[in-house]
Amino acid sequence: MKLSIINSTIFTAVFIFCVSLDAQKRITDHPWQYYLKKGQLQYKYEMYDYALFNLNKALLLNRDCGIAAELMGDIYVKKHNKAQALEYYSISLKINDAQPDLHNKIGEIYEFIAESEKALFHYKRAVSLDPHHVMANNNLVRFYIKKGQNELAEKHFSISYAMGRDKALPYFREAEMERKKGRLDASNALYTKAISHSPSMIEAYLGLYENYRSMERSTDAVLTLERLIHIKPDHEKAFIFLGHLYLNKRLPGKSRKYCLDQAVKNLTRAFTINPGNAHTAYILADVYRIRGDDLKAAEYEKKAQSLDNQSRRR
Repeated sequence: MKLSIINSTIFTAVFIFCVSLDAQKRITDHPWQYYLKKGQLQYKYEMYDYALFNLNKALLLNRDCGIAAELMGDIYVKKHNKAQALEYYSISLKINDAQPDLHNKIGEIYEFIAESEKALFHYKRAVSLDPHHVMANNNLVRFYIKKGQNELAEKHFSISYAMGRDKALPYFREAEMERKKGRLDASNALYTKAISHSPSMIEAYLGLYENYRSMERSTDAVLTLERLIHIKPDHEKAFIFLGHLYLNKRLPGKSRKYCLDQAVKNLTRAFTINPGNAHTAYILADVYRIRGDDLKAAEYEKKAQSLDNQSRRR
């Protein structure tokens, strides 16, 4: 009986081994290009887990298949796994460093995880490879404004705007037409499309903000302005508009204290950008008065009156 069991076990082991060899042969009986194309098609149709399987096969069969590695990184970004995305992006970059889009993607991940110097390095590398890169030039703006290098910031912003404008402009114009006709949902979709082609198109963000404000969609209006100040952190009007929204609108899920704090934060930023704007100082005085801080209210009212007097004397 023991002999029978041993023989049976040996037979099973041999059978499994043969099946494993056959499966392995079937997995690798296609060239790497087959798995790459299959993975790319599955990615297109959002079959991400299947795509990962086939792209990984392509990479195993061809260690120099940077396209597969980058696409796997893109999938992990969509899966909100930035650490894994960075790993595969880095593999692709080691295969070929001369990829401006990839440097920009890596820069955005490093910026997200607050590794600013690494992010800056990759944005600058992207622009060195492609001086007209829309996104990398746009991303550099934040860093140069933070460093107080405003001329460099404006230079990169202008390049980003100019390079994306031609593709974005038809969508922006159509969005404006839809807005005039009162078809705000259609207008919003077109503004969003324009921004996807030109993330530096400030007028598209402002059009979207105005639409959301008209539709009483205050949260969306706030999010739009926050996207704008992310790409242009020295845009005075965006901070003023945000201050007005937080002051005058009750945002769902937000306390009155939170909204007043955010109003102060954004209006103070606007006043820092342009300390000669009496209007901003008057609003800050009102917000501090509502918060019960009479000393701060008096301070900003005094500043506002002084600026008004200076303006009249000119």
